[in-house]
Amino acid sequence: GSNFDHAGENDKSYTKMNIELWGDADIYPDRTPEQIKELQNIQGLGADEIVRRHIDRQMQMMSQCMKYHKRAGRTWVILADSDEYLVFNPKDKNDRPPMKKNWKDPNTVSTPDKAATENWWHRKFEYQKTTRSRVPRIGGNVSIADFVLAEKNQHPWLYEDDPCLNVPRLFYSSKKSNPSVVLSAVPDRIQEKYDTDTLNTIRYRHNAGKFHNKFNLLGKSIVDVARVSFENLAHVSDNTHSPIRGVCKRAYTKYDISILRFNHYLGPWEEHTKREDVRRSKEHYDWKANISEAE
Repeated sequence: GSNFDHAGENDKSYTKMNIELWGDADIYPDRTPEQIKELQNIQGLGADEIVRRHIDRQMQMMSQCMKYHKRAGRTWVILADSDEYLVFNPKDKNDRPPMKKNWKDPNTVSTPDKAATENWWHRKFEYQKTTRSRVPRIGGNVSIADFVLAEKNQHPWLYEDDPCLNVPRLFYSSKKSNPSVVLSAVPDRIQEKYDTDTLNTIRYRHNAGKFHNKFNLLGKSIVDVARVSFENLAHVSDNTHSPIRGVCKRAYTKYDISILRFNHYLGPWEEHTKREDVRRSKEHYDWKANISEAE
């Protein structure tokens, strides 16, 4: 998890990232060294039990991460993997027509309470749908933290809104784009400082398309930990896509009404296998490696 609180609304010089490496002792603070050693020993275990332990470790990591940021007085925390990057989700040529509204006209419902509920959904839907036309461009000078602070009185950032926001993912394959296409989207100041062929977020541009759920799969969450109790932060689920029981109520969000998205990169095979997971195989990697519904 990581936090995107701004260092201060007037502090534009704050660009550094504080990285802390945690081990199992941090993830399982209530367990003894002997218990942790036993947990790490997967010798002779079947694949199902190895996966179960892997997921439990992920969820406990998320729980400790959220509690850590809550104790530090922070708000929105990103719960994503190291190959997923939170970006703006502007309208583009690959969009479909707007989805059918899932709320009724507030003026036609039967009771004041129902009218208020429908009006809330109306505002939330319309705000997110229309805001996609004006979100800052990716790579511009406005960060997501800046944007959230400026929009704090709008859905879905209002204090009375849900503190857990599910964000869709867009899958990027490891099929390389033509170098000229890649460089055309990279500012000169970046080309001067970095070898762009080593940056996955620049060299890989082929993706599954915004509506190909077979490869994009479920979304990931960002959570305003200031509005979630420590008790609930400890009550994590077994699903990384809706991590807090009773708080994160959905694991999927339509692109049409999402201001943000996660770009999810497959990366080269050598990097893909650095993360130990019995579910990762060369056969499964090759199946996804050349996906190209959009670029």
